[in-house]
Amino acid sequence: MSWSLKLSDDAARAAAAAMEETGRGWPLRRFAMRKANIHDEGAMSLAGAIRRAGEAVARYERERDAERRQYARRASVNWDHRSRAAAGTNKNRKRDDDAREKDPDAPLCELRWLDLGSNHIGDAGAAALGDALGPGVPIARVNVRDNQVGVLGCRAFGRAVARCSTTLTRLDLAHSGFGDAGAVALADGLKTTRAPCALKVLQLGFNSVGAVGAKALVEALTTGWMDALRHLDLACNVLGPEGFAALAPLLEYEPARVTGDVSYSPTADDDDDDDDDDDDDDRRGGLYSLDVAVNQGAADGERSGVSALMKALEKNDSLRVLNARGNDLTPRCAGDVAEMLMENVALRRLNVGYNKIYDEGAWELMEALSENSTLRGLDVQRNEISDEGGRHVESLLRANATLTEVDMRSNQLSPELVTRFEKTHGERVNARWQQEPPKKEKNIQAYSPGPMEAVGGRVAAKRAERAAKKEARRAAANAANAANGATADAATTAR
Repeated sequence: MSWSLKLSDDAARAAAAAMEETGRGWPLRRFAMRKANIHDEGAMSLAGAIRRAGEAVARYERERDAERRQYARRASVNWDHRSRAAAGTNKNRKRDDDAREKDPDAPLCELRWLDLGSNHIGDAGAAALGDALGPGVPIARVNVRDNQVGVLGCRAFGRAVARCSTTLTRLDLAHSGFGDAGAVALADGLKTTRAPCALKVLQLGFNSVGAVGAKALVEALTTGWMDALRHLDLACNVLGPEGFAALAPLLEYEPARVTGDVSYSPTADDDDDDDDDDDDDDRRGGLYSLDVAVNQGAADGERSGVSALMKALEKNDSLRVLNARGNDLTPRCAGDVAEMLMENVALRRLNVGYNKIYDEGAWELMEALSENSTLRGLDVQRNEISDEGGRHVESLLRANATLTEVDMRSNQLSPELVTRFEKTHGERVNARWQQEPPKKEKNIQAYSPGPMEAVGGRVAAKRAERAAKKEARRAAANAANAANGATADAATTAR
């Protein structure tokens, strides 16, 4: 209806009144009043109209169900008759629904999309909107980003996801600033569900969520009811190393397969616009993309959180896109990422741009990718990579045909190397807009190689570890075979 027209609360009240007075409840499928200067009062007016429309439809459906059950009881004489009556009732359900839509006095609630982003809605208004969404409202998408949603609103929207479990697929609460308290309240609301939820996209960026909030969200998302979730956006929060570690169980969690037995019943208006670039239709459920950009994940050189997250990813078979941009990743953290890339076979796109991996970290990543045949896109923008690291990228691109996109903008490559990239690899490498080298020597004290790293890096250490495990398995197998042979010889001698 409106986009940046500054209509104010009066317009919201008028729209709510119009829906009820002339629309038998809420006849619109999509309703948007973004940047319309709406406050709590306007939001409550809209919420009241939506709630009353949903309640009226739910009440109407209960009455119709009661009539159907009464008819089935009257029509049934024995088990066969009851079965035929029930079948007849099910066949007539769609005709009954069509008749309700044609009935000029029957209530309507058709709301699929609700967009009230970038307004001035506070916690009370947000709570009213969340409470208005119930079984009678076929809502698929809700956007209340860039408002002042607080604890009450977060809890209400969490409960709305539970109540609208078969329809609500996208919830956007970004740019609200509710912090850990809001994240915990949202998680508490999500935990109220007692049925599989259709939620696929949850956007919580720019909310000052830390480790406490991350842990609460992970607990709510691994209950078994949220297995449809595919995209989680936690960008630009304050997770820190502890928050990164708290997310590890979410990547270790193994939900049921999502194909063939999906509880979600999408409406015609719920266009997913999925950008999934793999054709694995029978992949396991679980996150498809995780955005943890700009979260101080390796603040002050602390890599424990990054290490835990990468360790969880080693065996994860669902995540396709990881954005870890702007997290102060050091060369040592790049080693953690490299170890993950040597084991993970699901990840398709990785963003570690705007970090501090330098040439040493670039070398680690390229060495790991020489053994990885599944990653397709790599972003290493603004990592102070010089020609030394650039030559490692060159070597990799000659050996790895799967990697089709490498973003190296805003590093410190020479014009000659940039030109060589353009001539040799074309659009496969984006190396435009290079920076001047720093006037002072960069500080990489956070990267102090251990004994194994000194002779070949973390990738070499991983290879040595693999070889040792393989040799141990071979020795164990030989020992077992020898023991079995000795037992057989002893049995033969005894006979």
